[in-house]
Amino acid sequence: MVQSIDDARRSQRSVSAGRVPPHNLEAEESLIGAMMLSRDAITAAVEARVDESDFYKPAHAHIYTAVMALYSQGEPVDPVTIAEELRRADLLEALGGRQKLVSIQANTPASSNAGHYAGIVSELALLRRLITVAGEIAESA
Repeated sequence: MVQSIDDARRSQRSVSAGRVPPHNLEAEESLIGAMMLSRDAITAAVEARVDESDFYKPAHAHIYTAVMALYSQGEPVDPVTIAEELRRADLLEALGGRQKLVSIQANTPASSNAGHYAGIVSELALLRRLITVAGEIAESA
């Protein structure tokens, strides 16, 4: 038990010492890009239980939310429709505009790897949550 508390304190110090929490922006963008290219990729994200809170970069969370809103309405999911969804929410320009969406889609290595990208995003989100909880436990100890 002492070892666990020491580990938690080390984790808290590393976060509070200015270390960047675990994340992979490339995996986040690749997942979103795959979702623009294939409805199967959206299914993979749903099956992996990816949630907007799993994204480290807030812009990616907003884009993911727009993708899922379109998908749940049975609408096509592509840079044009996502851009319109984000424009309606007054977020498009703040997130880099339509060109950012096109860039994410164009730079996606393979939509068939969406399940793998989703796993990376989910795993790193879990690690960030564990670090947060460990820090809270260390503070209260």
